[in-house]
Amino acid sequence: MTMPANARRQRGRTLIELLVAIALGLLILLGVGGLYVASNQSTRSATNVASAENVAQVALMLIGHSIRRSAYSEIIGTEDTGFANNLLYAGPTLRACRGARFAGDDPNAGCDAAAAGAPDSLALWFQADSALAAAQGGTDDCVGTAPAMVAVTNANYVGRVATIPVVQNNFHVVAANLRCRGGADTQPLLSGVEDLKVYFGFDDVAYANPGDPGVIPAARSVRDADFIDDLPPPTADTTGWDYVVSVTVCVLVRTDEPGVTATGSTAGTPLCPQDAAQAAGTAPVATLLATDARATDGRIRRALTQTFAIRARAKASPLGG
Repeated sequence: MTMPANARRQRGRTLIELLVAIALGLLILLGVGGLYVASNQSTRSATNVASAENVAQVALMLIGHSIRRSAYSEIIGTEDTGFANNLLYAGPTLRACRGARFAGDDPNAGCDAAAAGAPDSLALWFQADSALAAAQGGTDDCVGTAPAMVAVTNANYVGRVATIPVVQNNFHVVAANLRCRGGADTQPLLSGVEDLKVYFGFDDVAYANPGDPGVIPAARSVRDADFIDDLPPPTADTTGWDYVVSVTVCVLVRTDEPGVTATGSTAGTPLCPQDAAQAAGTAPVATLLATDARATDGRIRRALTQTFAIRARAKASPLGG
């Protein structure tokens, strides 16, 4: 018996046709879902990389601002023969601890016991405002407080001005936070900063010939804090730190949340230089090892390095002594 034409038109799909359609639909959904997940992961990783690099750049900017002003002091004339004797401020200007913090986080104290691979600490001092000339607007320390007033020690000007404002900034890392102590107060500045390494452009020629007016300040070698601390004082009123002309700072920053899968390894990621040879470029820079637990924690890490000149250590004039 022949089926009427209208009945044939109303006939439904077979079970096999439905199964094939469902299977094709699932394949399409899987493909679209995979593309979405991959795109979302790529965007998330790119955002985390940008965030880590921004934090690192801000950290370098904060530290670099103090480095550039380190050792600054008013020049008070030519009453004495030595350049250092013509500066109103004559206290410490730069110190660091290798793989340790300052005792009590006080840069006027010594360093705590060092630990292998631990972050360095960096302390900087500079005159915050004019004292002999008209005030130009004082600079607060790294935590936003007014700098301490320090007694003037230059005998020629003790009677004219008794004290001057001096900023004291101590940068260090605690529990993946960049912190700074200004005066007696310590505050966190940035989160996600995992490591801080500092190396110094050292003027070996000037150190070997203290007071020689013919020596043009220059970074002739790269040293770490331990090397400079161990140097004998070249004169009665100077130390090795007085012959540092530049500072190389590296910060290693990590993201707060995972940017890659927890099982994905980030081994091979460049880290901060672990010694002076790496900082100078004469040895390969250290990388994250596969055996390090950080290689599989899913966080993205970026190490940024920048070198800052200490402007106050530059020769004031090619004609001067």
